[in-house]
Amino acid sequence: MQVIAGAAFGVWKGLFILQAGCITAAIIIFAMVKKFGNPLMIRFLGENVVDAWTFLKNEKKAAQLTFILFLITGTPKDALTYIAAMTRFSLVQFLPISIIARFPGMLLSTIMGDAVMQGNWVLFAVVFCITGVAGILGIQFKDRIIRR
Repeated sequence: MQVIAGAAFGVWKGLFILQAGCITAAIIIFAMVKKFGNPLMIRFLGENVVDAWTFLKNEKKAAQLTFILFLITGTPKDALTYIAAMTRFSLVQFLPISIIARFPGMLLSTIMGDAVMQGNWVLFAVVFCITGVAGILGIQFKDRIIRR
């Protein structure tokens, strides 16, 4: 969706639309999770996924970990939003973390989409390689980062 937004609307308008969608989704998710709680989470994600992310309930490190995880390319950000809503995070605390940490990945993706539409294949290839390497490193070292 991020690359398509860049292709359809250009870098900045596509980025704005994506961020607006993420903010809207976070508001809806937070409202649903706060109202329906753990049973809803288990139904959407499965008990094993919910249990795997319980480390975010450590209040001292939750904000830092959430930021880092949103920053890492390849982290399941939708699931992370559901889990964050189960913690003591308020929506007002969560939104800035989500918006700022998602920004670099969304920006690179919209740049790729715009580059395709402009026929700038060199820029597309460079950004694709940067994003790919970042994603591989993020997936590879995610557990190590979380443990630290």
